[in-house]
Amino acid sequence: MILSNDATALILTPIVYVLVTKLRLPVLPYLFACTFIADTASFLLPVSNPINIIIISRFPLDLWTFVRLLFLPSLVVIGINIGVFFLLYRKQLKGTFDIGRLPSAEQAVKHQAYFRYTCCVVALVALAYVIASAIQLPLSLVALSGAVLLLIGALFWKQTSLRQTAKRISWSIFGFIAGMFIVVRAIEDTGLTSMFGNWLIHLSGGTTFGAVMVGTAGAALGTNLINNVPMAVVMISALGGIQHASLAIQHGFIAATIFGCDLGPNLTTVGSLATVLWLLILRQRDVDVSGLDYFKVGVLVTPLMLLAGALTIWLLL
Repeated sequence: MILSNDATALILTPIVYVLVTKLRLPVLPYLFACTFIADTASFLLPVSNPINIIIISRFPLDLWTFVRLLFLPSLVVIGINIGVFFLLYRKQLKGTFDIGRLPSAEQAVKHQAYFRYTCCVVALVALAYVIASAIQLPLSLVALSGAVLLLIGALFWKQTSLRQTAKRISWSIFGFIAGMFIVVRAIEDTGLTSMFGNWLIHLSGGTTFGAVMVGTAGAALGTNLINNVPMAVVMISALGGIQHASLAIQHGFIAATIFGCDLGPNLTTVGSLATVLWLLILRQRDVDVSGLDYFKVGVLVTPLMLLAGALTIWLLL
C-alpha cells in the first residue's frame, strides 16, 4: 500500500526467500504471495502503483473519491487472494517451524543508526504520500525527496557510493516508458484510440454497471497483451470521450481502468513490471517458475478477483 507494487516485489521477495529457506519451509507458496499481493493491494492508495499516478494525472480523482471507490474492493480481493492461496497450498502449509533458526535482531541489523534513520525516512515518506494525495501535490516530488534523503544517509554511513548507486539504477526503463508514450501518441494521432474509446463507451450501454465491467475487462485483457503501463496510456487516450458522460459513468470507467490495470497483470508473467522483477529475483536464486506455472496459479484466482472487485466498485458508485 505504501511502497508501491514494484518496490514491494523488489524489496520483500529476497527477504521472504531468506526467511523461508532459513526456516526450511517450501518457498513457492510464500514467493507467489509476494508477487500476487503486491498487485492485489496496489490500488489501496494512489501511491500504491505507478499506474494509479499515470491515470489520475489525466483524470484527477481526489483522495476521498479514490479511497471511496477502490479501498473496499481492494480489501475484498486481498481476502479472496489469501483464501484461494490457503486452499491451493494448504497441504504445504501444514506443520510448524523453529523460530530459533533465524538470526537475532542484533545480528541482522549491523548498523543501528543507519537502520533507524532509514526507518524514519520511510515513515515520513509514507505520511507525505498520503498528505500529497489529499492536497493533490505531485507525488513525484515526495518520491524524489525521499530518494535523496535515503541516498544522503547511505553516503553518510558509507553503505553505498554514487557510482554503485548509478550502476543499480535501471536506466533503460526511462527510455522504455518514454518510448511507450511516443508510440501511443502516434497511435492516438491516427484516431485508433478514439475509436477504441467510443467502442468501449458503446459497449457499456451508458450504464455504470456496463462502464465498470467493460473498463475492467478491457484494461485487464490489455495488460496481459502489452503490459499494464502502455495499456494504461492507451486507456487514458481512449477514454478522452467520457468527459461528456455523467460523473458516475466517468468515475466508473476511471476506477475500472485503475482496477483492471493494477490487478489484471496477476494472470500472466508479462502483465506488470513487478512480476518481471519478481521473476528476475527468483532466477538469481535458482528458483525456476515458468510462464505456464504462473498462469496455472493466476487463472485460478485472478478472474474471481476481477469479478468480485468490479461488482464492489459498481455497488459503491
